[in-house]
Amino acid sequence: MSKIPYVVRRGDTLYFRIRVPAKLQAVIERKEIIQTLQTQDRQEAIPIALRVASEIKIIFNNLSKDMTDIKHKRHLEVLREKLKVRDVIHQEETERLEFTHKAEALRIERETTLRAENDLLKGALLSHANQIPVTLTRESKVKLKTPVLSTVLAEYEKKHFSHLTKRNREKYVTSFKMLNEFLGDEYVGDIKHFKMSQVFRKIERLPPNWGRREFSSMSIKQIIENNEGAGLHKSSFDGYKSPVSQFVAWAKEEYEGAFANVAVRDIKYKGTRESGEEGQRAFKSEELDKLFRCKEMKAYCGSSKDVGKFWLPVIALYTGMRVNEICQLNPFTDILDVGGIWCFLISDATEAAPDIEKSVKSGTERQVPIHSKLIELGLFDYTNGLQKAGFKRMFPLDTPHSNRAGGNTARNFRRFLEDVGLRDDAVNKKIVGMHAFRHTVITEACKSDFIRDMLSVVGHEDKVRDGRGDLLPPVTKRYIDNDVLKIAPSVKKEAIEKLTFDIDFYKPVKPVFKK
Repeated sequence: MSKIPYVVRRGDTLYFRIRVPAKLQAVIERKEIIQTLQTQDRQEAIPIALRVASEIKIIFNNLSKDMTDIKHKRHLEVLREKLKVRDVIHQEETERLEFTHKAEALRIERETTLRAENDLLKGALLSHANQIPVTLTRESKVKLKTPVLSTVLAEYEKKHFSHLTKRNREKYVTSFKMLNEFLGDEYVGDIKHFKMSQVFRKIERLPPNWGRREFSSMSIKQIIENNEGAGLHKSSFDGYKSPVSQFVAWAKEEYEGAFANVAVRDIKYKGTRESGEEGQRAFKSEELDKLFRCKEMKAYCGSSKDVGKFWLPVIALYTGMRVNEICQLNPFTDILDVGGIWCFLISDATEAAPDIEKSVKSGTERQVPIHSKLIELGLFDYTNGLQKAGFKRMFPLDTPHSNRAGGNTARNFRRFLEDVGLRDDAVNKKIVGMHAFRHTVITEACKSDFIRDMLSVVGHEDKVRDGRGDLLPPVTKRYIDNDVLKIAPSVKKEAIEKLTFDIDFYKPVKPVFKK
């Protein structure tokens, strides 16, 4: 059942609910406004709720503008009239009291009936057992039964997983696996906030590399118990928390009593690995020279089989593209002439190789002009070789990982950095993989004062910035025409050509691919 804004179910009845803006809560004296829609039909309730929400938001706006007591009273009267209740501010409390009275009356009625039945049963047993006293007991409270965790998780997966990308689905599966392992098959109504927070205290102790093959034979509990080093980074912790938070919110609406006081968003990270400590830095000029002039790189450039290991880092150096963006390029569809300017097309809408699934991290496709240095080094000889062999991704000899083109290619480059002695594990300024090239490009653009136009090249064009690269306030952005915000390929080309590196590259051979 998908979530409909402003509509919640309590028992068999649908209610309208809207949160009061923080600055108006003191005036209205409530955090939320809740009103019965007097129907059990969702299709009937939805348009009513949307109309009422629209009218109430207008009143909220008027209340915010008119900050006098007299006008406040007038607006509050309009609010009450819109909802057709005598005092909407206390509506939730009234409904709670009515529910309590009904529940108490039902409890008394049940106790009276059970007492009478119990007396009759005791009398029958006493008579049958020659007056031997028999004591009968019963629960003093009727406990609300909710489904077990595995059932609710399975229902959520059935309804929501088909809408997720493969990568997000894997994240959800991992998060739910953790819940199952730590909570078992408890009734979701018995899972309280303290118990959920203890789950995340354990998750926090997972080692940063816990997904590696060496841990594949161990349970999550065993991995944690054997970890004597660092735990998860805060960003990883939050990544596991997000799917659980969405699942719990959904379960609360679907199953009465589920996760009664659980608030996943309030569970805080208590580890020590805060944001930034894993950050990479830009390559220094001498490091770039060592990388591209080492004997290993010379061997790659001279091998028609391994020449792709040269093209991966050099494309990254002259574009700032992410490793997966480079690896998933289809030479048939993603290298194109745009008004006389050759560009890479970063898109998940064009044809992908049959063994991968394309993705764009920013969610927006973009064109990246091809630097003249890449053309000079023979990029088109390489991509033409791919086309002749029928390959639809840039490095077909590397096996994809989890349907992503760049997984194993990136791993091979990390090993190359270690082999040539360029790996740097310093906190906050590492050199450990391909992302260091992205830092290099953006840092170079900032130093040489062409950062604004380079932002659209590297995929940060959704943030509007001034000539120095400083983020503009949202209110300023509204005054700028949309066509002005779009960066033309010619401007991008001019910006990317400003990337210059004093490196005497080896000349790569033409590839020979066999399919």
